[in-house]
Amino acid sequence: MNQKGFAPILILVVVLILVTVAGGAYYLGKLQSAKPTEIVCTQDAKQCPDGSYVGRTGPKCEFDTCPTTSPEPSSQPSSAPTSATTPPLQTLKPAS
Repeated sequence: MNQKGFAPILILVVVLILVTVAGGAYYLGKLQSAKPTEIVCTQDAKQCPDGSYVGRTGPKCEFDTCPTTSPEPSSQPSSAPTSATTPPLQTLKPAS
């Protein structure tokens, strides 16, 4: 085989390989930068004054706000008497 005809083919193959590698690296770099970064928060919880729990959310992994619902009336009697259920004290006079 002729040595002069072999050199341009070898150079062409090397250039094609370099262009393919460079194009692939560029494509993979663009692919990686297009992905959004995911934020993962810890799975701990905070107990709210009403007894419910809230977890962490958002880009800064802050706790959610506690619910601000008014307390529901319970069907069980409470241990502390209230003025609505306890009549006022009366002073009794002895019978004469």
